[in-house]
Amino acid sequence: MRLLPLLAASVLVTSTAQAERPVPYDDSRPVPSGFHVEERPRAAMAITGGAIAATGVSLLVYGIIERDAEKRRYEAEQASNLNPPDYVSGGTILMYAGGMMAAVGLPLLLVGVTSKRSVLVRDDVSVAPVVSPSFGGFALSATF
Repeated sequence: MRLLPLLAASVLVTSTAQAERPVPYDDSRPVPSGFHVEERPRAAMAITGGAIAATGVSLLVYGIIERDAEKRRYEAEQASNLNPPDYVSGGTILMYAGGMMAAVGLPLLLVGVTSKRSVLVRDDVSVAPVVSPSFGGFALSATF
């Protein structure tokens, strides 16, 4: 029962000691006192682009494999016919969809990784007590 108040205090201190979100920086205005400008990567754009590109490439590869398997099955069935009709398989559709997703995701990933954005970050020094069942003390956090 003694553990519950310690955990509650630890969660409370941890949630109040977390850093604030950075504010987008506008070049036309001066930097306010107590803040400094940092260049940060566009992580959200890179993560989104990577997820879309990875999904697209996997659909593309699976579509190529499935299209070739369907083509072999179709050719085996139509061996007696001299001029079999054209067909569009499910693998072809997956291949086109995967190619389009990769074409959208790769530029997003590249722009997210290579470009930076300017943000205002508060100059802060904070000391927070840390309480846990096996450790107690203070945590120092600073941004300059």
